[in-house]
Amino acid sequence: MKRPGVIVTMTVALVLALAGAFVLHTRTRASKTLWNTEVRDTTTRVSDVMIEAGRRVYQGPGLCHACHGVTLEGGTASPDLADKDWEVGDGSYADILAITRAGVRGTAMQPYEGGISDAQARDVAAFVWAVSHGRAKP
Repeated sequence: MKRPGVIVTMTVALVLALAGAFVLHTRTRASKTLWNTEVRDTTTRVSDVMIEAGRRVYQGPGLCHACHGVTLEGGTASPDLADKDWEVGDGSYADILAITRAGVRGTAMQPYEGGISDAQARDVAAFVWAVSHGRAKP
């Protein structure tokens, strides 16, 4: 016969495990919501200031121009970023920012970590997005 203390302990453990799973799910969902909001809001608010700041980072400390060219025309080992034909992703601001942040596994495209700040990554993504969508010149 089971003792009541064991049943209570197992019930409490189960409740705590379910509560922990719920909290983890809620935090993950909230972070995805915040990420999507950040991207959606930034896309609709890409400003000339962001584009110009991104141009400076692209051609300067980001070293993006070394592989993708000064006019985003690409090179032998890197794709053209000036048009809407994307090899990875769909060319949306969200995808460009994700690629800038994380790089592309199996290619020369490395994540920005240690090279530029998160704000600079957002500006570079704004610049590339604007050029590829005809909103800015390279």
